[in-house]
Amino acid sequence: IYIMDKGCATHAGWRGADLSDWLTDPLCSVGVQHRHLPPRALDSNVQSDCQCCDRCGGDSVSGVAACAVGDSEERVVIIGAGMTGVASAYWLVQHGFEGHIMVLEQRPGLCYGATGRNGGHMWPTVDASRADVDDPAKLSDLLQIAAFMKSNFQMVSELIEREHIDCDFTPNGAVYCSDGHESAEAAREWMEYRQQHGLDFGFSWWDGARCSEELKSTKYMGGVYQTMAAKLWPAKLVHWLANDAVTKGNVSLYFNTEVKQIVPRTTSDDVACISTGKYIVEVEAEGKQVQLACNTVIHGTNAWAWRLFPKGYFLTDEVITPTRGQVALTSPIPASIAPNFSTDDYVAYMIQRNFDGRILLGASGRWCQQHGDPINTTDDSVINKTISAHLHDWIKKKFDKLPGNNGDGQPIVVEKEWTGILGYSKDGRPLIGPLPPLPNENADVSTTTTTKYRHGQYIAAGYTGDGMSMAFAAAKALAEMICGKLHPDQFIACFHPARFDDRQHVPHSL
Repeated sequence: IYIMDKGCATHAGWRGADLSDWLTDPLCSVGVQHRHLPPRALDSNVQSDCQCCDRCGGDSVSGVAACAVGDSEERVVIIGAGMTGVASAYWLVQHGFEGHIMVLEQRPGLCYGATGRNGGHMWPTVDASRADVDDPAKLSDLLQIAAFMKSNFQMVSELIEREHIDCDFTPNGAVYCSDGHESAEAAREWMEYRQQHGLDFGFSWWDGARCSEELKSTKYMGGVYQTMAAKLWPAKLVHWLANDAVTKGNVSLYFNTEVKQIVPRTTSDDVACISTGKYIVEVEAEGKQVQLACNTVIHGTNAWAWRLFPKGYFLTDEVITPTRGQVALTSPIPASIAPNFSTDDYVAYMIQRNFDGRILLGASGRWCQQHGDPINTTDDSVINKTISAHLHDWIKKKFDKLPGNNGDGQPIVVEKEWTGILGYSKDGRPLIGPLPPLPNENADVSTTTTTKYRHGQYIAAGYTGDGMSMAFAAAKALAEMICGKLHPDQFIACFHPARFDDRQHVPHSL
């Protein structure tokens, strides 16, 4: 481990008196770089069981209150301490931002949301129909999306290798399987069609015999394998990013701190200062209200982002729909299933963890909705028993060659289950970039288009299940916009949040 000096501790919101308790607390890992997470963290991939303690962000009330309304020209407030929020802080520091960066999280620590609850996939893929590929304008967008996902994968891979980050990252590829002859043939044809049009992620075809050998299953007739895919423990990566940002930049992490609303800051005569981009972020920490002044806000809460906007604004739960997914963790299995895995009906997906052989098995959010889960829910404390029964049955029936399923060894059992909330966007594409203005609000106007931007308000959300394949690159793009290194008009148009705003037209195809 290393100990932060007084200046870094001040930036992080820690008090010197806390250090003796903080260093001995077995759950605390922010600010102390562990080669491995605490032992209890290894028992589950869901981070709400383990990862952090309240002291990681210091005393939330006194720490946040110390940053209340005052000189705020160079302050960025980031809402959410998952991959998007923490990576945004990391990239701001990397790009030389010297102002104060405040990461606010309503839960007790890092990665308590979807980042700490997902199935451990980094599997870039572009969902499209043949009609989309045949349309030149739409194909152009698809190629940009594919390039964006590839850059995300490459940047994460290179960072982990360069910094020797212990996050169980394994670029083992992934296979998308079909259990019928007709569907397998259709999948192969679609793979080849995408390759012909430049939408290739290192595709190759596995026949039924290869699927049987690699997946320990005789149930699949073929599958599309891609080399560009990996499994990882996202929360471990986020912990490293947080440590790096805090030690190298003026970054503070505040937990148990809920953002209630964001309003334009007013001058003494109560006139909104939208032109300066200054806002008041009203937060609640341990039952006390605090106001923070800043000139830039990043919304990094994915499925929860729409909650902070007033009625009448375009960003609603219809634009980003909170959708619950469910995950199960099995007992250790000695046999190795090499690639990540999913089926052509998206019923389930899985990885096998390297360090203990357990299988992480998930049911997609949309499949969960089709089987009784409510729409527009942000409650990740509920386990759907119908979906549980399906996952338990699926692992036994589909993987008939696994030890425990074929009569050898101990039977495979599900040891733990949890849920997480995904943000599904209206068109299946994320919202990345500056937000449009509120109704009747003055705003900057782009010099190259008629698109209006809400000065100082940015978002990266609505990943539609592709968060790990997009969030790191999305955070980099936001940081570059804030630091003046990337104009929003130069970014991918079909990711622009304003495409959902009926008041203005954003040129895009999808």
